[in-house]
Amino acid sequence: MEVLDLKPIIGKKIFVFLIRKENGTLDHNEELILANVLQTYHIKFATINIESDEIKGFKHTDMAKFLNDFMVPCYTVGIPEYAKGYLDSEISEKKEQAIELEAEYKAMKDKQSFKAQNLKSWIALLFDEIKEKEEFMRNELTSQWIAKKITDILRYYDDETIYTVHFAPAQSLLQLRQIFKELGMYVISGEIGEKLLTPFPLNENLEAS
Repeated sequence: MEVLDLKPIIGKKIFVFLIRKENGTLDHNEELILANVLQTYHIKFATINIESDEIKGFKHTDMAKFLNDFMVPCYTVGIPEYAKGYLDSEISEKKEQAIELEAEYKAMKDKQSFKAQNLKSWIALLFDEIKEKEEFMRNELTSQWIAKKITDILRYYDDETIYTVHFAPAQSLLQLRQIFKELGMYVISGEIGEKLLTPFPLNENLEAS
């Protein structure tokens, strides 16, 4: 069982194209732009975060076939099932508790009583906690695991300078960008567009938005 242990990779310059992509489809214009990135920067590998139930079908997507044509290995990365199991269990318990309390509240005749108002507040608090835990798992925890998986792959390469591409949905971009920067990586983030066609300098001051 893996442990979530994020450590910088010492002695290497790592450049990550962090690209917004919601699925494995690519139109002709996106293919042209992405081809330019892959060839210009000699991308070592690509990664994409998708749900575990979508992994088997990924190899049949436009993106998987396109990357394969350029001989760029593509790895699917995400949070392991066991890593989110404890949170799933806690969230389920809170949902069950909230449903039971809601039923109790609805059965009360005097909704304005002190007891009813306290119960209503408790229910609202439970739903807030559920939302907070779901957002934490969906964003922060998942992003940390994705970054961990990518750094694990990066450690297999001996190159002093490595360019890689990661495809992620919009809600993951900001969190991943922050994590990669904290790990000392250079990040170019955005959508597949004209911006990704512009070469950037290889120097210590590089910082893209």
